[in-house]
Amino acid sequence: MAGLEPEPGQPVRVPGTRRVAQWGNPYTKSVGNVKGSDLGPTGYGVYYPLILAIARSHGAPASTGGENVSATQVYAAVANGHPVVVWVETGWENARAAGYTGTWTSWPNTGSRPIKYSLIEHAVTLSGVSTTQIRVNDPWKSGSQYWFSKAAFEASWADFNNMAVILQ
Repeated sequence: MAGLEPEPGQPVRVPGTRRVAQWGNPYTKSVGNVKGSDLGPTGYGVYYPLILAIARSHGAPASTGGENVSATQVYAAVANGHPVVVWVETGWENARAAGYTGTWTSWPNTGSRPIKYSLIEHAVTLSGVSTTQIRVNDPWKSGSQYWFSKAAFEASWADFNNMAVILQ
């Protein structure tokens, strides 16, 4: 599928830091080496438009997605049996405290737009909800499924502008 081939080239980094000043556009194409490390950073990933397009073309045509999705929308979708893909930090770490978050500018050939990022970017699928927790399907933890605090989820999710794809 177009956009999933990695964008060539390493990021332009802020000297003396892990921060990224310029790199690709994960809204339009996979950024970096798909076998690379986002913390490196040698690889990064994709954002919601590509995942939404794949969902719609592979059996979930009514799927919706974007940024600034409310927690209420996510919890209601999950409660109604619709899994939701969300962008959070790997291992739920506090990326801001570690200095792993920021904004880079995408390459000129991809629109030179600001890209909000975390160097420990990760996507998980939410599949259950209770009063205080959400059930997470997490490929990073050997495909495990576990319950996690809603408050901690929302804090990590905010680092990605509350980005989500509701599968339906």
